[in-house]
Amino acid sequence: MSPKIKNLLLGAAALVMLGVAGYLFITRGSAEAEFPTHYTVQAVCLETKDEFPITSQVTDRPPFKNPKTGRLTLYPWYFCNKCQYRFVPELTRFPNDNLPRLPVIPTCPNCGSQSAGSWVPSDPQQAKPAGTAALPALPK
Repeated sequence: MSPKIKNLLLGAAALVMLGVAGYLFITRGSAEAEFPTHYTVQAVCLETKDEFPITSQVTDRPPFKNPKTGRLTLYPWYFCNKCQYRFVPELTRFPNDNLPRLPVIPTCPNCGSQSAGSWVPSDPQQAKPAGTAALPALPK
């Protein structure tokens, strides 16, 4: 086979592959991404000290409603990556807000670290916390 015919066949094959790739990109690239609308956290009531798994919409923010009392007193547990304690950070009152809220950056009351995230008991590294820090007082 002459080099001219070989180059022509390779060019045609490249054009066919480019056409197939374009078709797949256009037809499969139009699917909408599905984002979660709900999430579940482990929460504790600062009044009754009862613990609940809470499923909430992603637009909701703590405090959550206690299913037993109906009051907004449930706050999520956090887990400190440094000392391995679970805790609820000290609450803050923001201007123009009636409810005490979680701070933007939670600080562990046990060791002072800011390396914390939501407590996920199903995570093997968080399943058995080293301890539980004292719960903050619910501001009046």
